[in-house]
Amino acid sequence: MREFTKRHSQGHMVPGSGCFRTYLSVSYMEKNDLNPLHVRGALPIILLRWGENMATVSECDIPEDRYYWVDKHVWARQLASGEVEVGITDPAQALAGKMLVCRIKRVGRELKRGASAATLESGKWVGGVPTPVAGTLSAINTDAEQDPERLNRDPYGTWLFKIQSSNVQDDLNLLSLGSQAVALYQQKLLAEGIQCHHS
Repeated sequence: MREFTKRHSQGHMVPGSGCFRTYLSVSYMEKNDLNPLHVRGALPIILLRWGENMATVSECDIPEDRYYWVDKHVWARQLASGEVEVGITDPAQALAGKMLVCRIKRVGRELKRGASAATLESGKWVGGVPTPVAGTLSAINTDAEQDPERLNRDPYGTWLFKIQSSNVQDDLNLLSLGSQAVALYQQKLLAEGIQCHHS
């Protein structure tokens, strides 16, 4: 049995996303519930982004409509074409800071799962973006290369590359999806003290 005590709510627009992020300060208890998302204090509400669920954890947005490789801070989403588009997460851009350089490997490259498909550089970090699925680079986002700060402004609306794979489901099964991904990110963000701050 879950008991809620509502205290107050507030919200604001998420820049560049078309979403309204809402927070609700609550406290509740639930017997026999070990879900790490269930804690006491100020918690974000699950909100809708164009009809898709999004969670907000430690001020970081985690949409539930895609797959995550949580340890690598990358997301993946399978398209109707069968391709998988890949980008970086809100926590990734927050950790990196202002993006200065984005270089993506060329279309046609064959990549194994975990191989770097792009390189990002900020004022305090340089690193590769691993592909969460193996396959052939079928498209790259030249807009992100020309304007790397798009990754800061809208990490989920700015994909980096697309992968075409004949065996994509096996790799997707290794990733986290939906509420499982949110729970894993909750643990990681709290353990590592990561927070995202949106202007």
